[in-house]
Amino acid sequence: MVRYASAETAAVVGTDFVKLVRANGAPPRRVAAHVLRNAAAPIVALFSIRVLGALLLGVYLVEAALGMPGFGLVTLEAIRDRDVAVVLAATLITSLLGVLGTLAEDAVTATLDPRVGSE
Repeated sequence: MVRYASAETAAVVGTDFVKLVRANGAPPRRVAAHVLRNAAAPIVALFSIRVLGALLLGVYLVEAALGMPGFGLVTLEAIRDRDVAVVLAATLITSLLGVLGTLAEDAVTATLDPRVGSE
């Protein structure tokens, strides 16, 4: 994640608008604000995808390995027992979490980069 953020920031630093901000005599803090604001959108997108995947994987792995009752264990038992209704409900809940995560990601991206909301 840090490597990706560093690469995105390095890509934005070389753009024309950063050179213009520097040429106008902006202090380093102002330049950094411009760079971080423009580099943040792809980082937010990657972060939201990774967080959702890690949470779901963590739920399934921890509950299955430790035998803790919860969403992951119920889903795995439903798959094993071929309980279609529970599997569909688990799929629906997981899909809704993905949609809500994407909605939150879009809201944060529109807040960080006003150009995105105008399309």
